[in-house]
Amino acid sequence: MSCTAGRLLSGTSRTDCWHGNAFPVPYNGGQDSGEENEDVEFEHMDTEDLDDPEALHEAGGVWTPLTEPICRAPVHLFARANTEPGPKGRRNASYFKTAYDAFQSLYSDVESLLVTQTNLYARQKRAACVLKRWLAFLVEVRRRPYDRHVWTSPRQRPWWPLRKWELQLWLGDWLQAGWRAHAPREDRLDKDAVASNPRMFLDWMTETRFEQIDRCIHAADSAKAPKRGSADYDPVYKVRELVRKACTAWAKAYDPGAYVCVDETLLLFQGRVAFKVRIPMKRAKVGIKLYVLTGVSPSYVLGFNIKTTRHNAAEHNGLFEGTVKVMELMEQAGLLDSFRTLVADNYYTSLEELRELRKRNTYTMGVIRQSRVPPEAKFTPEEQRQPRGYSKTMVHDETGAMIGGWKDGRVVYMLSNATSSGQGKTAQRKVRGVGTIDVPCPHSFEVYNLKMWGIDGVRSRGVVCVRGQYPRLTA
Repeated sequence: MSCTAGRLLSGTSRTDCWHGNAFPVPYNGGQDSGEENEDVEFEHMDTEDLDDPEALHEAGGVWTPLTEPICRAPVHLFARANTEPGPKGRRNASYFKTAYDAFQSLYSDVESLLVTQTNLYARQKRAACVLKRWLAFLVEVRRRPYDRHVWTSPRQRPWWPLRKWELQLWLGDWLQAGWRAHAPREDRLDKDAVASNPRMFLDWMTETRFEQIDRCIHAADSAKAPKRGSADYDPVYKVRELVRKACTAWAKAYDPGAYVCVDETLLLFQGRVAFKVRIPMKRAKVGIKLYVLTGVSPSYVLGFNIKTTRHNAAEHNGLFEGTVKVMELMEQAGLLDSFRTLVADNYYTSLEELRELRKRNTYTMGVIRQSRVPPEAKFTPEEQRQPRGYSKTMVHDETGAMIGGWKDGRVVYMLSNATSSGQGKTAQRKVRGVGTIDVPCPHSFEVYNLKMWGIDGVRSRGVVCVRGQYPRLTA
């Protein structure tokens, strides 16, 4: 089952299903079934508190029943930005004439960083080898002052400064090796393509040179790394600048349009690292947690962030972790102040997040946890006994946001300040003993199920596995 199917089907009863153009119940993390869509930390990190901060329960303002229809759409809101969505390189056709041109436009900054830092590390490594040999020589002279000592330089392989074309050959060889390991069997056995020359990139590079680059590849100056325990210590310092340059290039190359999607995913990691987490509901189960921001159609990655430490609200003006991560990713991708709509799941969605995004001319919508729903918007016992398809909408006087509750197999709530209050297409449900029935579906739920595909599309491409004791750039 795909990630999208798992998200959507998990919200229906055992007698329900969806197909065609039907819109299933949005997944809300299994909070009604007693499951928690939270990560359980281990290694050097303590288990996080699974309860929401009390600030997320304090909505503020007044919620009143909807009296007049609200007509708005994310596409119309985004039109105020006067921005054309899609690849930005098409305005300059020379950017994407070939696949190599596209690669160069996306990774030229990353290449420059790797070449500079790799050459720096190679010089430092060679100098450290000479210094180590010199110190050993001085120790030997002191121990035996009357012996005849002759200084000899350590034997090292000569190092020529790394150039971009060599880095591309090195990267191409690793990419080919990964493709051969995960490609379909019929493609791996294609004699004309790969099997006839399994290491084709080494025709232009010696094995010795390849091993040199493999040992010296670096993306940061190790001599400037903050010490463990210092205030500015960063567990991923060695790849932080690499991630920043890559995400900046991705965001500059493509405009996602009116919708962007944010969620967490798990990078499967088989090794030792202090910030490894375990999320049983994820496909990878154990690994490194990433916060990912993507487009919707296509599911283009615009930026990501690595979770390395526990969240401290005092350092972020008391804001919830989900709100902080959303603002950081949107700022990193340069998507704030452009009237876009952020689609998020119930971990991020809150009135606090909506307020912070609205300050930067950005809208949001998403399923909200029942613990964050104000009492006025919750279904009464009498409303919970209504037939499937019953809905209720409340409007917030301060922000203009609305919370809509929809009863299908169970009651689900949606917080939005970007969608209309009307009804969307009907959702088809199969009920045992009855057959297929049509269930009225509010417009907000229809849009959510269509636009939450962004991050699920990234997950469905497969799980990346990093092997070894420590993470490597070549993984």
